[in-house]
Amino acid sequence: MCLDAYLVSTIVEQRLDEARAEAERQRLIAELKMPFNVTVGHALIRLGHRLANGVPARVQPSLG
Repeated sequence: MCLDAYLVSTIVEQRLDEARAEAERQRLIAELKMPFNVTVGHALIRLGHRLANGVPARVQPSLG
């Protein structure tokens, strides 16, 4: 067996292992779900931003 072919196959195996590990990590991250209280908190924050953007800001008179 040629040494070059052996080195190439070793490098390919290592890169495939790294790619599989990264794919598994990404799959686990995608499966994570936020807790209910975090989801409700984010919804309330979005609602607050929408309500605040719909109300015109008060303009304070100049003191000068």
